[in-house]
Amino acid sequence: MKKKIFIIPAVAFLLTSLISCSNKPSFEDELINRLSQINSIKEINKLGNNNPLFKCGVEVYFEVPLNWNEIEGEKIRQRVVIDAKSFDIPNVVELQGYSLSAKYFNDGFTRELPKLINSNFIAIEHRFFDKSSYVNANYDDASGWEQLTVKNAAHDHNFIISELKKVFNKKWIATGHSKGGYITNTLACLFPETCDAYLPFVAPCLTQYDSRPSEFINNEAGDSTHGKEQAKTYRDNILKFQVFCYEHKNEIMPVLYSEKYCPKTSLFRDVLTKENLYDINLLDFSYGFWQYGYVDIKEINDFLLLTEDTADKLLNKIETAVDILIKNGGDMGSVSYNTTTFPYYVTAHKEMGNYAYNFSYVKAMAESLGKDINISIPDGQVLDYANKVYLSNDQITNFNYDITMYNELTNWIKDTSLETKIIMINGQEDPWYHGSINLPDTLPSNVKHYLHPTNNHRVQISSFPEPTKNEILGYICNWLDATLL
Repeated sequence: MKKKIFIIPAVAFLLTSLISCSNKPSFEDELINRLSQINSIKEINKLGNNNPLFKCGVEVYFEVPLNWNEIEGEKIRQRVVIDAKSFDIPNVVELQGYSLSAKYFNDGFTRELPKLINSNFIAIEHRFFDKSSYVNANYDDASGWEQLTVKNAAHDHNFIISELKKVFNKKWIATGHSKGGYITNTLACLFPETCDAYLPFVAPCLTQYDSRPSEFINNEAGDSTHGKEQAKTYRDNILKFQVFCYEHKNEIMPVLYSEKYCPKTSLFRDVLTKENLYDINLLDFSYGFWQYGYVDIKEINDFLLLTEDTADKLLNKIETAVDILIKNGGDMGSVSYNTTTFPYYVTAHKEMGNYAYNFSYVKAMAESLGKDINISIPDGQVLDYANKVYLSNDQITNFNYDITMYNELTNWIKDTSLETKIIMINGQEDPWYHGSINLPDTLPSNVKHYLHPTNNHRVQISSFPEPTKNEILGYICNWLDATLL
């Protein structure tokens, strides 16, 4: 009997627990319920995420003012993806400087930091991109783009994160890569209290036509990895490759403009010829080479060893050049203006700035080789032509460059009393690093800068040696009360 006295309550407790558990909403249901209480969220969609790092994924649409100086005026929607597993852990928010591409909706995708620390992951699509676009902004008119500003975007991010804190009330870190890194810096500068910490990767900070990246590419690129003497040889070899491609543009251009490498949907500005676009795109080869490293320098060196003394050998060399150009991202579709990245070029022209195009180095190499490469862009008009690749004449005429944000960022990081917790990460071989914020010799105490000596635009925390990686993660875990996975 005594045995039954002890068993029956246990069974009753178990049955009660099972019934209670069966009535308890799932984490996904609870998340959706909490999000639905936020008035600014107008749509919630389940993603059916099977990512083992998280319990569920949802896509939500916030309603935000088109113009944050007129908050009662016209509204636009902003898309946000949330991958979550707990309401009681820190939150990593990626400020995506572009659209949320298909990978954000694929099972298994997440950024690096949520793989390293126990956290939720939120990604915010930038205003005017893709599902967060503005109906009155188009490819040809200047009107409609007035409210695509860096400060309006910072207001968006501050507002969305503040709203999500009603659901996820633990600590937050904002991060972003490239343009997203720039956006992360602007949020930290304009709204330092929005997040507990900031982690910008490879963030540019350019003037209108910034010569720093081009000067690095042609005078210093590769020095840190290969040594100055060897790097100079490699830079010269890249210029020799470009000279060959200019010299044989009549054979290469038709291939790059073929449907295989240039979708029928591609559109190009009428004011530029196909040759103009080819010449500008080919100039960008060296930028892409150092930025991403998709092409190995050995491929360039081997290419230069190919002979041209017969028609068949020349054809083989031309075909090899095409393969290298495509591998480096040099298809002509990349200079089509009707792409999801178009709003970036508007922002670059208005506020973010861009690197200056400079044909002088490849022309000097051609002259030293006795080659006539016949660049179709007149001297003194390179910047005008570069603008016309993506923007219409109406946009070029009416978009005026505003240096305000560049100056604000430059002065902000020099403030020794700055208390904002920031970790900046760059790669020494990345041209964008050489067009980034000019950091002072002595940084504010909570600002950390990690420069990988041989990496480029693809640098991550895990790119660094284990002691440095652990140091970076140590700061982040301390600032966020986070634990490592």
